[in-house]
Amino acid sequence: MIQAKDTRRRKMDLRKLLHLDDEPHKIAGGFAVGVFIGFSPFYGVHMLLALALAFLFRLNKGAAVAGTWVVLPWFAPLVLSLGYLLGRFLMGEGFGLPEIRSLEREWILKNSLPLLLGCSLIGAGAAGGSYIAVRRAVERWREARSQEGHPGGQ
Repeated sequence: MIQAKDTRRRKMDLRKLLHLDDEPHKIAGGFAVGVFIGFSPFYGVHMLLALALAFLFRLNKGAAVAGTWVVLPWFAPLVLSLGYLLGRFLMGEGFGLPEIRSLEREWILKNSLPLLLGCSLIGAGAAGGSYIAVRRAVERWREARSQEGHPGGQ
């Protein structure tokens, strides 16, 4: 029963995204910005950051907020771990998680750069893919709606 409600809710959210009254590239761009921010380690301010970037780049703000929900909280440890490992690898530090002795400023600064690098790269890839998928979905939805005789394809 819960699973059916979840599926129904996701379909409603997708329909709301497709019905947004904005240009397809603005909807897709807003969603992609939200996805990118969703992969960042800045938990607690994802929506604010996504809204700020959507405002700055004149993208759809509703789609930006929706994009932040792609990385659900229970996936965050996996996303952050993979981002950190990728960042360490790209910085030539090999694979492996750091030993946590204490959360001193020096330790945090040393380990923040690989985390930000890896999460940014994963987020950029996910954002690029989501931009393409959402833009195509919005364009196809509107084209189908206009062929059905709905005014403006909306």
